[in-house]
Amino acid sequence: MGHKPRILIFSTARDSATTASPLSSLAEHTFGVRCLAFSPNSLWLASLGDINDGFLYVWAVNSRTGSATLHASNKCTSSVRQIAWMGNSVITVGTRHVKIWRVESNNGDGSDDSGPGSPYAQLQTLPGRNCVLGTLLERTFTTVLAIAEGRAIVCSDQGEVCFLDDTGITPQFRKMVEVGFAIFSAVVYSEEYLVVGGGGGRVVTFDLKSLLTGTPAGTPVIEKDGEGHPGPPNEILGLATMNDLLITLDCRRRFHFLRLSAEGSNGFAVASAKRLPAHGTSVLGVQPLSSDAKVFGAAYLTWSAEGLVLFWDHEGVNVGDMQIALKGADTEDDVLLNELRIVRAIQDQGLIVSGDKHGWLRFVLILIG
Repeated sequence: MGHKPRILIFSTARDSATTASPLSSLAEHTFGVRCLAFSPNSLWLASLGDINDGFLYVWAVNSRTGSATLHASNKCTSSVRQIAWMGNSVITVGTRHVKIWRVESNNGDGSDDSGPGSPYAQLQTLPGRNCVLGTLLERTFTTVLAIAEGRAIVCSDQGEVCFLDDTGITPQFRKMVEVGFAIFSAVVYSEEYLVVGGGGGRVVTFDLKSLLTGTPAGTPVIEKDGEGHPGPPNEILGLATMNDLLITLDCRRRFHFLRLSAEGSNGFAVASAKRLPAHGTSVLGVQPLSSDAKVFGAAYLTWSAEGLVLFWDHEGVNVGDMQIALKGADTEDDVLLNELRIVRAIQDQGLIVSGDKHGWLRFVLILIG
């Protein structure tokens, strides 16, 4: 965002010699870029500008060179929360808004022939069609997840899980179930289960086949904070899967790795859980430590504004932590504004020296063993 916002495309190929510099720089958006999504075949890239910009662009990407040419565009005046590809269509969801934008290839098959430098390449108007929301007209839709060709799951901030079917003449949109909390993320787990997460740190799984046939049976994986289930507090903003792991990201910037086990025919239960150590807020500094340091045997340390100091080994594993008290404020309001500014380790003595915003120096001796 800001002055001259850009989209940069990088190569992720292991043998690429240009991983450090972008293959393409796209500068058509005026105010900022709100959403990005590659098509399943990686030949198309959809980008949505900031609400002051509002243009939805579809770029044809050359799979060999990474260069991109603007293929189609249209104005999207709604407030959009997320975009996703569903086959050759782009779905945008947001405030009172679910819309399908159909991308048509110039040569009819979406191949690279319509890509940059091709004689077929020409700018097109991106046709869009709003879904009829019915009783959900006043909802804000927060996430969309394509599950098959022409079919997608759409969720709202009021907890509705909806089904979008675009396989017929007109798109069909209906509510399937309501979970009772705001949904901010969704993912398919083990190819058979829909997992949704959101308000209160809660996660619920549904058997996908039962959900689509009208007999939903939800199983809580992580319930509300304080109810005895492992997991992060507050809102879960992101979900992902990796092999047999379910990964959650909460609003405190913490990752949880959950290994799930089958629980009857309704869903999964947590078999084991591990939280990736993190500050939960912005990291203000890092200091490397020598191999003979007497501070937890760590390779480096990091600290955050709230006074949390974490020690890490060479593999990025948290091997120790300490909380430095922040004092020196005249009022309670000032205490909230104080922050840890600098941390230094006197390594051969196992001594930590810190300084905060209000000018207080503290010396902490770390006793190992």
